[in-house]
Amino acid sequence: MKPSPCIRLPAATRVRHAFTLVELLTVIAIIGILAAILIPTVGAVRKTARDVRCKSNLRQLGVAVHLYAGEHKNLFPGGNIAPDPVNGIPRITWDKALIPYLGRAETNYEDSQRSWLVVCPSSAVQPDTPDPQYSANKLLFSASNSPLGMDRVENRSLVVMIADGCLRTDQVNTQAHAVLETGGAGLNVSTSDPDQAVSVTYGDSMIDYRHGGDSTHVVMVDASVRAFKKGTLRSRNFLAGD
Repeated sequence: MKPSPCIRLPAATRVRHAFTLVELLTVIAIIGILAAILIPTVGAVRKTARDVRCKSNLRQLGVAVHLYAGEHKNLFPGGNIAPDPVNGIPRITWDKALIPYLGRAETNYEDSQRSWLVVCPSSAVQPDTPDPQYSANKLLFSASNSPLGMDRVENRSLVVMIADGCLRTDQVNTQAHAVLETGGAGLNVSTSDPDQAVSVTYGDSMIDYRHGGDSTHVVMVDASVRAFKKGTLRSRNFLAGD
């Protein structure tokens, strides 16, 4: 007896329903809510990352200053002019003087050899070349041929060495001034009050509060990095102490 041939039954008909307008609007609303939650979070994460990089830059610059001082009679780098020309270049700002201590060429002090560590990732302008966006404490680094000796600083953990600098308003608007002018830092060095508040409005030779709109990053003489809110820096944070 021959087996009966298999009989294929038709598959159950599947009914496909399209999204209703209500369902579609619900999905769009959920996506909008998630975007509203995630986009600010991503922005905050990026800001935090930039702040961390800025502090890392300053810390490495602080260490480089100590390395420089160790080979130059314990002196800070000159703010604007080196005591002796290097390779025929008479003007050497502190950021150029630190080039050999930041993993760059030891015999080349050209602008192009500056380390990108001098560029603040939180600056409103990101240059195409490593233009320095940090400014040094003029009362330590000097703006001439007489930088201070590091051993003259009485409390290294309280005195600012390098800080976020305002970008210049002239044609070189991608970089900060080499040093914070005494007036730019808001200092009245003749005052007997060590707690005199530092001005936050003085041209473009001043500290920039570019982190969160009201905070600046600085590296102290002991190479520690700190953040200060507007109005909290005092003249004692810039004076060597004697």
